[in-house]
Amino acid sequence: MSHLRTCKLGLKNPNRALLEATFSELATRYNGRTINRVSGFNRSKSVLLGLAGDGFSKGYGITIEADGSVQLHGDQWGHSIKMDQFMSILTQTYTKIALIQTLQARGYSVTQNTARSGMILIGEHL
Repeated sequence: MSHLRTCKLGLKNPNRALLEATFSELATRYNGRTINRVSGFNRSKSVLLGLAGDGFSKGYGITIEADGSVQLHGDQWGHSIKMDQFMSILTQTYTKIALIQTLQARGYSVTQNTARSGMILIGEHL
């Protein structure tokens, strides 16, 4: 049944630039467009960052609460990419980008390889 749902992500006090980079990468990956409102059955919600794309046309979006916690909002009804799956993809992509930027700032060259089980990052000190 269609309804607007809210889930808490495992991120706390996220870096805004990393979040924007994450949504940009996901927009490319899923033929997406950024949005500032997500909608459900007879309801909608403003979000800080949102994305609608292939597999989640009504979109998913995040808000950051006063305590720094991150919440994901959306209506997964009719989506092939469900909310739990999008939460996992979002968290993994944010973590990957943060790790790459940290390694590069410390003088490492980073190579990304895709494996059957996921992404492999290889850091080589310059």
